[in-house]
Amino acid sequence: MEDEVTYFSGDTAAMAAYAAKTRAIGEEINAQVQSSIGAVQGLSSSWKGKASRTYEGTEILRQDKWGRNTDNVNHMSDNITQVHVNYSDVDNEWSNAIGSVIN
Repeated sequence: MEDEVTYFSGDTAAMAAYAAKTRAIGEEINAQVQSSIGAVQGLSSSWKGKASRTYEGTEILRQDKWGRNTDNVNHMSDNITQVHVNYSDVDNEWSNAIGSVIN
């Protein structure tokens, strides 16, 4: 590609060449910056999507653990009730045994 060189009043050819070279460098830097911005925006969207999925996964896991904890508490409560029933049965048997000895 051929660089366009525009001469203005009072410009020398060397100044015009320097301006053209500087402009080309500036355009190259701008292209790289725009490319980098596009890449960062793409990563940002990707991170946002991953963060959203991570949050959803954490929420599902939290709810699952909450459900399992509730089940564990219910199971423990059932066991405590069963122990109480067993203790009452044993207590009744002892009372009956002692009562039969006394009578």
